[in-house]
Amino acid sequence: VLKNGSSDWTTLSDIKVKKNINKIKNPTQILSKIKGITYTFHDDNNKYKDEKCRNLIQNEELYENKKYGPKKHAGFIAQELERHFPVAVESVNMKGNSYLGINYNSIIPLLVESLKESNKRIKVLEKKIKVLEKNKGK
Repeated sequence: VLKNGSSDWTTLSDIKVKKNINKIKNPTQILSKIKGITYTFHDDNNKYKDEKCRNLIQNEELYENKKYGPKKHAGFIAQELERHFPVAVESVNMKGNSYLGINYNSIIPLLVESLKESNKRIKVLEKKIKVLEKNKGK
């Protein structure tokens, strides 16, 4: 859905359709093991010379607009993410080949829980600092 020049995506998330609900365990630890990267997709100056690239990128217009060309992207390597947070990794079949893809929406709850965990630690440390500062003056 395109609204005012931006796209909006709504994912069904009603508790009425969910079961086996569990809190994400050790979110900060998981995040510390995930390596964020920048990358480009397979590309060459002769466009489509590489058979794999030709099979994956058949729309020349998208390629020319740098949607899949040498433009830099940011993300993760699915195989690495799968080791630490497999719920975010899905199998994708393209042109008869199987690849791993990432559901980046699944990363958001991990980030939120990690942030909450970090905020709790910060509050504990702030209290300890206040006690130390108070005792320092004695």
